[in-house]
Formats: sequence, C-alpha cells, structure tokens
Amino acid sequence: MAYKNRKKDNTGKIIWQSNWYASVWVYDPKYQRKLKFQEGGYKTKRAALSRESEMVREIEEGRYLPPEVRRQQTEHAEAPALTIEEFQKQYIHHMESKTVRNLPISHGTIQEKKSIIRNHLLPAFPQPMDKISVMEIETYSDNLVKEGKAISTITNILGELRVILKLAKKWGVIKSVPEFDVPGKSPPDKDKFLTPEEAANLVESSEPKIKGLVLFLLSCGARFGEAIVARWGDINFEQGYFHIRRTLSRGTEKHTKSGEFRKVPLDDNILSFLSALRATSPENAETDYIFHDKSGGTFTYSELRGPLKRAVKAAGIDKPVTFSWLRHSYASHLAMMGVSGKYIQDFCGHSDYRITMNRYAHLGDEMKREQVAVIGNIYQKK
Repeated sequence: MAYKNRKKDNTGKIIWQSNWYASVWVYDPKYQRKLKFQEGGYKTKRAALSRESEMVREIEEGRYLPPEVRRQQTEHAEAPALTIEEFQKQYIHHMESKTVRNLPISHGTIQEKKSIIRNHLLPAFPQPMDKISVMEIETYSDNLVKEGKAISTITNILGELRVILKLAKKWGVIKSVPEFDVPGKSPPDKDKFLTPEEAANLVESSEPKIKGLVLFLLSCGARFGEAIVARWGDINFEQGYFHIRRTLSRGTEKHTKSGEFRKVPLDDNILSFLSALRATSPENAETDYIFHDKSGGTFTYSELRGPLKRAVKAAGIDKPVTFSWLRHSYASHLAMMGVSGKYIQDFCGHSDYRITMNRYAHLGDEMKREQVAVIGNIYQKK
C-alpha cells in the first residue's frame, strides 16, 4: 500500500514528509510468510499506486528488477554489467521465492546453488557477466574434466551458470547469453539393486535397530525419508496398503518429493511383520512412528548408515549398498516379474513415466525375452 513518511512536532503539526513509497507484500510459500518489496521517490500517490500494480505483475512473472539494479542500468548505461558476485543476492532471493510443481524449491537445493556459486563460479568468473565468453566457459569446462570432476558435477556447475546468465538477460542486466554446451547428466546406474537372495541375506544379517526398516523398504519401495516418518495410522491393515503422505528432509517433515500422496500395496509377509510389531506398541498410538529411536523420535540417516554397512558386510555383499538401493531393488524385482511400468511408477512415486522406463524397462524386457524363448522349444524335433 502506498505511503509516505512524516515527521511532526510536539503540537502534531507536520514539519517534514517524504515522497510517496510504492510498497507491496508477496507471500513466500517456502518460509510461509510475506516478503515486502518497496520503492521510493514518487511525487504523487497515484504514481506510487500505479507502480505497485506494475511491481506485482513483474514479481509474479519473475521479471522484477530491484531498484539498485535498475539505477545501474539507467544512471550508468555505459558502466560494466554486474558480476556474478554482485548479482547473486538477487538471484538467490528469486530462486527462494520460486516454486516447482506448486512447491517451493527445497532448502537443500538452495544451499547447493549457493555452494556452486561460492566454490566454483565466483573464482572462475570474477569479470562482469557481459564479458564472459564462450571460449572462457569451454576452457573452464575442459579444466574441470582434467581435474577429474564427475560429469554430473560439471553438468551442475555449467547448468547453474546458464540459469544465472539467462535470468540476468531476462532482467536486462546483460544483453545476451553465450551459447555453450552443458553435458548431459550421467545415465542412471541400472545395476544398483540387490538380487532376491542378497536382499534376503541382508534382512537376516541386519541388527534389530534396522531390520524392520530394511524389510519395509524392500517391501514397499518407499524413499528413506518417507519410511522413517511412517506412522501406524498410515498403514491400512484391512486393505493392505501403506499411505505415503510425507517425507523427512533435513530434520523437517514435508510433502513428498512429487508433492502428491500415494498408496502402495503391501504383501502378506510385511503385513504380518508390521502386525506383530504393532502389538508391541502402546494402544491408540496411530500417530506414533513405526521406526523410532528410544525417545520415540525419528532416526537420522547418519545414525543408521553404520548399522547398514555392518549388515551388508555380514551378508557377504560386495556392493556399495545404501538405503536407496533397497528402493531400487523393490522396483527392479517388480520389473523382472513382469509388473507394468505404470504400476511401478505409481508405487515409487516417480513424477515422470520416463524415469521409470529409463531405469527399469530393460529388466522387464529381459523377462519377456526369457518367456518368449520358450516358444522356440515347441518347434524342435524331439
């Protein structure tokens, strides 16, 4: 709402007043609070109100340019463009207020962006952004390869640089974005799963602290964060379903990764195990965590990493198994049994069917080939 600052004397008479300020509040879904944007210097209230309407549209469309940036453009048209270091504050603020699939960008993603800017982009590109050339970017990319950086790391660094430059162009900070290639992401490791025999040995070798969780993850394909905050009220014993409603991220319960609830069927073995475990819990404990520490709270990933490593070693498994392997094992076993990729997508909560097909389709194809091979025996002479 437009306003102006005023100063009064002891009698209440106005002895000084400022020009009008254009001021708008915009709700930030990430922090669940409103953020204030304001600009001063308007001589009339009508001008300030008109600017407020423009500010709302610019913010909603992601093209709002802070006053200090606009001043550099108008008052110092011939001055060098901002550097990444000078632009990063506005960039991070923009990303914090942005949403993906109607959900705010996670705290972890924002921290990763800050880390890439601080540790990689600022040292490599201290010059104004309009002076960053394709040759410099490609030379930097080649140096990252020579340093032995993983392809995924290089992709993340150059991808972040491209996003920053594109936003700077959109806001009018620079006139153009260099056309440089960003390596494609490394293909998923399609062999990152346990065989049924290895999975059974892992459950058998697990300590009591994680045994139930290991069996649960192998039986429903949930993400670690989703399983660790599962409550008894999420299990429907009559219909045999696990309702996945939330996940744990950096110690805070949030929406699932896809932002949607899902319902995963459970087999009789895991239901029997859970039923026996439920019998040891207090009555009317629907809100209690299924897997919890001694105080009834949630475990952290780091607390359970050691017990999992010991179980893997005791089971004689020579693979770098993590909790995510158990989820991949679940989906892989379903694919090898010929379960539809669409069902696997629904059970695992993949936002895109292509994710499911890219990682697991080859396993289903192998199963199909084995089944079709049987027909060849029909035509062989005995």
